[in-house]
Amino acid sequence: MARGVPRPTGSVNVLPAFLGSVAATGVALGLMFWARATYQIRTLPERVMEWLLLFVPTDLFEKGLQAYGANAKDIALYGAYAVMAIVLVVLGFIILRRGIRAIATASVALWLFAMGVVMPVTGAGFFAIDLFQDVLLTNLSYLGIAFAYATVLLLAHLLCVNNLASVMDTNRPAPAPWARRAFLGGLIGTGFAYAFTLWTGRSAGTISSGLPRASIPQPQYPSQSTPAPASPTAQAVQAVSTPTAEPAVVAGAPASPITVPTVPPSVTPASLTPTAIPSAVPTSAAASPAAAPVVSPVANTPVSSVAPKIVIPPPPAPARQIARDKDGSLTGAVPPPGQVAPLYTPNQIFYITTKNAGGDPIVDATRWRLAIDGAVTRPVQLDLSLLYQLPAVTTVKTLECISNFVQNCEQVPFGCNLISNAAWKGVRLSDLLGLAGGLQSGVQSIAIFSADEYAGSIPNDPALLSATLLVYEMNGQVLPYEHGYPARLLTPGRYGMKSPKWVIGIRPMKSVFVDWFGQRGWSHDAIVRTMTRIDVPANGQTLPAGSQRIAGIAYAGSRGISRVEFSADGGKTWQAANIIEEPTGIDEWTRWQGTFTMPARGTVQLIARAVDGTGARQIVAYNPTQPDGATGLMMIQVKAASA
Repeated sequence: MARGVPRPTGSVNVLPAFLGSVAATGVALGLMFWARATYQIRTLPERVMEWLLLFVPTDLFEKGLQAYGANAKDIALYGAYAVMAIVLVVLGFIILRRGIRAIATASVALWLFAMGVVMPVTGAGFFAIDLFQDVLLTNLSYLGIAFAYATVLLLAHLLCVNNLASVMDTNRPAPAPWARRAFLGGLIGTGFAYAFTLWTGRSAGTISSGLPRASIPQPQYPSQSTPAPASPTAQAVQAVSTPTAEPAVVAGAPASPITVPTVPPSVTPASLTPTAIPSAVPTSAAASPAAAPVVSPVANTPVSSVAPKIVIPPPPAPARQIARDKDGSLTGAVPPPGQVAPLYTPNQIFYITTKNAGGDPIVDATRWRLAIDGAVTRPVQLDLSLLYQLPAVTTVKTLECISNFVQNCEQVPFGCNLISNAAWKGVRLSDLLGLAGGLQSGVQSIAIFSADEYAGSIPNDPALLSATLLVYEMNGQVLPYEHGYPARLLTPGRYGMKSPKWVIGIRPMKSVFVDWFGQRGWSHDAIVRTMTRIDVPANGQTLPAGSQRIAGIAYAGSRGISRVEFSADGGKTWQAANIIEEPTGIDEWTRWQGTFTMPARGTVQLIARAVDGTGARQIVAYNPTQPDGATGLMMIQVKAASA
């Protein structure tokens, strides 16, 4: 084309069009990451990747975990981001070559596609209306991303039409005024979208709910002049009880509840020490729940209508830095070398599982709300201060991930260490449902929703609802971020997948609700299978001849462990192990130990197995974790020192 003759108005050369589309894609992805970090609005690649996992066969899923280990989820997520980047670059290139109208139309179409197709397909509902997150904030955030993407393309069009050099060449006609106006319009639209996003984001972290706030009857409290109980045992139990007029109940206790005097106003959750709960829970057979003393209520105590001030503990320390793998994170709790796992797993090494490859939610406790809706008499919501006023329950419970191996531990990075034990404090799920007036007739499932869009479910069983807790303390400390701060569910007898973290919604349903794991082909009930682990000695360890110690843990959920056996000759003969201490409750692991004779030469194959409280032996046949949890017997080999 001769010099001085302009090209067609909408034409953009190939290289400038490509560079402009790359720039627009970079801005869109960057803003998506910003919304994820600032408001915890999950990115589209995250949503699509988790949705696609629904269609991955379970055997292929398992092979991916074994092949790539801690890098599997990263690879999948990076792949999803790469695919989205390629799509946006190609789309931007095409519409840049077509002109300004195509750019304007594409920006609106992209937003509608994200909110009207991607969101409902990935479980968020049309325009994210099914999220507990602020729906307006989510829509504004993605609208701003679409506007920003289009605005960068408009800028590229403005600069590149008739070649980039035409901007500096006074002999060539300047871009049409309407091209400038289109760019300015896009810039203003983007600015308004993000101004409204920032304005709406002031309440980020608050559940978008118009439900009325729950209330509890005003209790009668003992006068502050009432002396504190003199019994050390009573004081220890008081230290883990919430100040209410109702008795505190220790989960797993005998049929008759343990009643304690009302906690003096000076005792608040903030005053607890890190060891308060474990020290208040019996740790030996002599101090088991059956032998725990029953403390009578204080008689003829003056009462006052003034409630003690509820003090909410400060937030926990920053979350642990963890490597994220195929399920977001599968970080095991490795016992100290040469030792059996401690009775209570310290919070800083408690195992972690999370599905979130892009990071877990950080919930602001001052804005946290728990919505209780669905098939209840009167839907309500409550905040953390009200949660702390409900009757407190303490329990010791073991959590085990359904992905935990019990045999062939060396096949996966986390081994057989996705299991830990802790003391917990919280409120009964049945009490929470009571705030909503109880369940309607015909309820089959209780759906539990988390801030990261995870969903769990448990059946409508009155005994289970009474034993299930919403906990806010762990080993005497405020619940850590990585374990669900400010509140997580704790469901007895079931794998950890039934104990969602970062809980923000409870919804009874009159149908069977298929939860996040169930949608992906895992067990619907997730009842814990009996397992045994050998902690001492280590697999492949070299030992001197003579008497040697063997020790480990066994767990069978709510069925409890009746005995543990081990073999030092590959399963030909078995001998009973000794229980190190009687568990404080039935839903807790049992630590065991024994001795065997190590020969002067050769190797010894050690095997362990357990019998649950019903008398059923541990399943011998090996089965990987999907779909119902792993089975098999742990077998290790040790070598003689002179071999």
